[in-house]
Amino acid sequence: MKKIPIAVLLAVTVTILPACAAALLGGQGSGGYESSGGGRGGVQSTADQRISAILQEKLSADPVTKGSSIQIETSNAVVVLKGDVASVRISQRAAEIAGQVDKVRAVRNHLWVRSGD
Repeated sequence: MKKIPIAVLLAVTVTILPACAAALLGGQGSGGYESSGGGRGGVQSTADQRISAILQEKLSADPVTKGSSIQIETSNAVVVLKGDVASVRISQRAAEIAGQVDKVRAVRNHLWVRSGD
């Protein structure tokens, strides 16, 4: 049996594993409040879909965030909020609401506050 050097195995592993992880964990799709699951064309888990749907409802119902164009991406129970909002208060409130959704492990707030025209 032919022996393969460990360095070669490590190089192959380091090269292949990220691609496999991206394929397995890649983007998820979900409807609603500009919600998606990463935008890479993958399939969103049922748990992530549920988190996105609940968050969508909460943001739509909250007086501070209602009517804001916030995109929701959920992957492995990590919520990413994206888009432009009118104030820091809206950005902070959206992140707060996301953090209160059951099963959410982390929230990444990537919301941009629009400057006044």
